[in-house]
Amino acid sequence: MKQSIIYTLALITLGLGSCQKPFELDSPLTPSTEQSSSSSSLAYLKAADLDYSSRREVISVAQHGDDLSVFGDQQVYVYLSKPATEDVRVSLALDRSEAALEAFVKGLTENPGYKIAEEGYAKLENTEVVIPKGQLKSSKPVLVKAGAKYAELSKATAGSEYRLIALRLDKVTEGVAAASKEHARLFLPVEKDYTNILMDQEAPKGSKVDVNLLDYEVSSAYTGYGKEALYDGTGDFWYASFGDQAPWFSATLQSGTRKFTGVRVSVLAGYFAIAREWTIYTTTDGETWNAQGVV
Repeated sequence: MKQSIIYTLALITLGLGSCQKPFELDSPLTPSTEQSSSSSSLAYLKAADLDYSSRREVISVAQHGDDLSVFGDQQVYVYLSKPATEDVRVSLALDRSEAALEAFVKGLTENPGYKIAEEGYAKLENTEVVIPKGQLKSSKPVLVKAGAKYAELSKATAGSEYRLIALRLDKVTEGVAAASKEHARLFLPVEKDYTNILMDQEAPKGSKVDVNLLDYEVSSAYTGYGKEALYDGTGDFWYASFGDQAPWFSATLQSGTRKFTGVRVSVLAGYFAIAREWTIYTTTDGETWNAQGVV
């Protein structure tokens, strides 16, 4: 009895295996219903060779102080649902329509506030590509680069931002193929991380401010130092004890003509790991404090 059961399971397994269709790496996800009777192939966009989604991974850029990073060149290829019977030439364009934004947002579980990338934020270095005869992929990519207004637009808002660069198939300009309707867009989401602090390790520039021009308060067991300790203290610790969980230091420039340009933090080499995070706040009235960022 036991042996016959084993044989039966083996037959069922073989039967299921014979019904499976082998997976083809080059098989597009373009629905067969979209195939045009007058076209032998459809031109379409996808995230990557083996990624048929219409959305790339989030591109991260950052603004720290006045420093702004630029996203790297994005390569976008055009694909065919069937090998080309002759060379196929396809043109692409940036899509700044609200319809493109709506289509992208539909696929998100949560929208942090994406907006369509403005004119000048991104540009296409080339707009046409060719899929050679017998191939499924364009020989070269369309390059998406930062536009002439990238820095201006990115720095216009002092905060984190979410922009969407959308591309669309414009038209097939040469060859026997049609542009896909269901897979005609590719989304490149860009997230800008913002902090109003520039982290550097340069030596202080300019002349020291006279200590008599400063008022300060600190929360520490080591507050017995005079103002001169702000620059030339000789103790092991200046304003914060290593035992303080959240020490703070505040200073006010008495002269209204002076400009606040930065904060320098000096710690002993063996204790730097203790200070994991610094938050910088500013105030103009002494009542409302605005966080400028974390280092």
